[in-house]
Amino acid sequence: METSHRHLSPTDLFSAAVNSVFQNWQAFKFATSMRKKSDEVAKWVVQVTETCLHENNNIDDGNELGEWIGDILDHEFDLVVEDGSLQDIGNQLINYWKMYQTNKLLELAEILDQKMTEVSTISLPTRLNTEDSSSEDEASDDEEMDTDSQPGPSQISSSERNSSIPDVDGWITVKKNKKR
Repeated sequence: METSHRHLSPTDLFSAAVNSVFQNWQAFKFATSMRKKSDEVAKWVVQVTETCLHENNNIDDGNELGEWIGDILDHEFDLVVEDGSLQDIGNQLINYWKMYQTNKLLELAEILDQKMTEVSTISLPTRLNTEDSSSEDEASDDEEMDTDSQPGPSQISSSERNSSIPDVDGWITVKKNKKR
């Protein structure tokens, strides 16, 4: 079943665009997965970003917007993003904002429809369970999983495993992956 964004009002279409940017951003997914009640905070981040764009309708600097979003992640999630994605996210949001402002709504809807199609064809890895469990049901479920497509705990290097552990001050830093 394919859903189209073309039927949405301009305001709802822009809201869907902003939400799409955050929901497809790996650093944001990581941040929300590490915090309790993250759904509430994630919705707030999307809403406050949308409000910022509406209230500052002449904003056109994606880097500035990215830095502002980085400050929010820093304060709300104790997360410092150093992988270059803040600028990309800021630029993408500015691009969608300009499309909204210039009434290029059909083009924006098509982009969102395309993203939705791409996301539905991608198999996302499951979250690694770091807690010990002795349940036989869980063990049998693990045996049925295709482990070749996803790295298991033994296949992840200690540096990768430690990258999601807070430092002594409680901060988590997202860094750009190095090509192997």
